[in-house]
Amino acid sequence: MKSLIYIILFSMCLSAFAEVETSESYIDFWDVQIGDSEFMDFELTNNHPYSVEVTDIDLDADFGAFDLNENCLGILRSGDSCFIEVIFTPYEIDDYMGDIDIEVSTGEWLTVDLQGEGVF
Repeated sequence: MKSLIYIILFSMCLSAFAEVETSESYIDFWDVQIGDSEFMDFELTNNHPYSVEVTDIDLDADFGAFDLNENCLGILRSGDSCFIEVIFTPYEIDDYMGDIDIEVSTGEWLTVDLQGEGVF
């Protein structure tokens, strides 16, 4: 029984460390004038001792005012990083929200929340 408890605790400790992580979990563009574009980026880093594959990057954003530039799909070697640029271009006065969901071959899903406001 003790062995089983140690194995469970060890497994829980290992899973507490992020294998692949983002430098940001929330990006707020604050106030951006209608028709202007603001750019922000974040880093995706592989902390595994081996390569992983970034299998999917989905942008799920209200109103379609957000867009992405990225080169992260595919193999990400151990210790390497890639960057994802987020572009916010509001087209009317409103609050905009969304998120980026990133799937990795380890089964991890990472999310970066987005927010911005279109102003006149």
